Amino acid sequence: MKLLSVAALLFTLSAFADYRPDRDGALTTVGLEVVDMDDRPIEGAKVMFRVFTTFDHCNKIMRDTDANGYCEIAGKTRGEITVVVTKDDYYTSCGNLFYRDLSWDEAVAEHRWTRGAVRNRIVMKPVVKPRKHLAGGMTLRPPPALNALLPFDVFLFDWCSPYGKGIEPDFLIGCYDVTNAVSQRVRGVRILANHCVDGFVVARPDKWSKFRHALVADGDADYKQEVRFGSVLGDDGALDEGRPLHNGEYLIFRTRTHTNEVGEVVRANYGLIEESLDYQSGLTLSIHVNPECNDKSLEHDKAYRQMKKGR
Repeated sequence: MKLLSVAALLFTLSAFADYRPDRDGALTTVGLEVVDMDDRPIEGAKVMFRVFTTFDHCNKIMRDTDANGYCEIAGKTRGEITVVVTKDDYYTSCGNLFYRDLSWDEAVAEHRWTRGAVRNRIVMKPVVKPRKHLAGGMTLRPPPALNALLPFDVFLFDWCSPYGKGIEPDFLIGCYDVTNAVSQRVRGVRILANHCVDGFVVARPDKWSKFRHALVADGDADYKQEVRFGSVLGDDGALDEGRPLHNGEYLIFRTRTHTNEVGEVVRANYGLIEESLDYQSGLTLSIHVNPECNDKSLEHDKAYRQMKKGR
């Protein structure tokens, strides 16, 4: 009898040691709060949870948010839950949810990722005024010259004469490919606004929304006249490390700005340079600009059209 008890104990310990919640699954409860940009709850949003039970299989669970903008699910997952949230007159939001708050050892011991509910929060952006903007750019196109600032027209998406068909030098853009102090080859991009009241605001894309950029430019923001990405040469010829390349940021810009006698902006155009900005063997640059003067809306209808098509 003692031998049977020992054998049973060893079998139990072996089975316990072999258990992995990220492979075999563990219990969780996940809550989601959906609000608008003014922090008000969105009632009646359609929420589709994808709860992965294996690497290639998931259970789809549908919920509607209540009056508090909240919904909740419970079940078993190997460690991945994604969500898609839709609501008329809002941009679709989607992404990965937090599903655990226990340590690995606790999850193994209890076969669960959490003892309570892990709450998540999504801010949905409203569809306000999507309209066609001027859009263009380039992908891995060699610049006319390296290690020099060259004039660029953002409305024509081209270098100015004598390098291209551009007319108005909105920006000065430099692509740099140099050797640093330890003989490493480094690259970078330098962008300057050509007029003192023009400039750039660095922003992070929305990780949830199908419209990942700001809906509207802030006319009162601090527009920096210059932004540097990667390794570039300054005006003094010294090598400078700017913001890292490939860091996922984008630029909101103001250009062709005019001010009155007391320095107030009376005329300007707004647009953005997308986060794909990069220089490797060539320059990658994607721009869209609102052609309507003094309209701060950045709501390019491309994202809206793609969202409607996807639905």
